[in-house]
Amino acid sequence: MASTLAAATATGVLHVLLAALIFAPAMWLTARARGQRTLDPGGVRLLGVAGLIYLVSIIVLHLPRIGVFAHLMWNWQNKLLLFALLLLLVSLWPQLWDRAGFTRPAPHWWFPVLSITLGALGVQLVAGPVAHIPVTTETFLFQAIVPGLDEELLFRGVLFGLIVAALPQRDNRWGPGPVWAVAITTVLFGLAHGIQMDPSFTLTVEPRAILYTAVTGAVLGWIRVHTGSLWPAILVHNGINTSLVVAAALTSVSLA
Repeated sequence: MASTLAAATATGVLHVLLAALIFAPAMWLTARARGQRTLDPGGVRLLGVAGLIYLVSIIVLHLPRIGVFAHLMWNWQNKLLLFALLLLLVSLWPQLWDRAGFTRPAPHWWFPVLSITLGALGVQLVAGPVAHIPVTTETFLFQAIVPGLDEELLFRGVLFGLIVAALPQRDNRWGPGPVWAVAITTVLFGLAHGIQMDPSFTLTVEPRAILYTAVTGAVLGWIRVHTGSLWPAILVHNGINTSLVVAAALTSVSLA
């Protein structure tokens, strides 16, 4: 267990360092060109907190599974645990509650939710599933319920809110703050799904997974800003994941 948690810690640190190396120079140069400050007062502290929360989240997802959860195919235990911990955090941090997106979405929020979900399914029915995924009842239930809870609350909720709070011009919907927040969380989302370190500290890099999840993360980030709420992003995330299972099931039936 110790080696697994150490590898998870190293993975999380690597993700944060890569994101910092990508965005810190770009943010500084952009702010300088506009004659603006890069961060608001207290911004460094908020970004540090965001990095720490991300690191702890990666560790939580790699905790050993116990009891009935140990026999399940998917990581129900740790993802639900992470969702509960993040929900507790925003409950105890009132200023973060609204910034995390627990607000009423903009009118007609359902249109992009349905369009993107059905579009993801349609593309896969035409071009084939984008991922190999087992077609089981547990898989369907897991993908329809869980991924959007912990991942959206982490990326488009807590991290997004902290990054926006750290940057100037955060009250403009598509100002520098939200734009940088979408970009940073998109890259972290891709790295989290495509760069892993195993207990022997062997690094695995999956460019296709990084690209696919980064594109998905960008869409989810747009939904988060466009609707002004976290809820539609959760629905779209679970809708896209469910479309993977449905497409795999329909494709296997058509080939049978």
